[in-house]
Amino acid sequence: MNPEFRRNLILHLSPHRLIAMPTVLGAFVLVVYTLQDRSFDWGTGLVAEFAYYFFTFLWGTKLAAESIVGEVVDGTWDQQRMSAMRPWRMAWGKLFGANAVHRPSFSPVLATLRVTVR
Repeated sequence: MNPEFRRNLILHLSPHRLIAMPTVLGAFVLVVYTLQDRSFDWGTGLVAEFAYYFFTFLWGTKLAAESIVGEVVDGTWDQQRMSAMRPWRMAWGKLFGANAVHRPSFSPVLATLRVTVR
């Protein structure tokens, strides 16, 4: 396994985050479901789709960028650049490891999309 990917998983995947994020998104979907007269229609699907795109593209990009900026700010970027790890392996490890916290949390949103898009 990629060491950078493993390091980011250890740093970002805590039990609290794995429980809190799906719970918050599930509560958000439940509120929208209740406001839509307890039906999965286009409004619920639209909100779920918006949440999916927001967390995938905007939040995921922010987390990936912050992993590199955090290394520069902490002064460890030069050490990583001089390591024996190839640059592409490090880039992929940062890209997929830093935003791995929000992937398991998509289960309520994806379940809502599955129900609304028939």
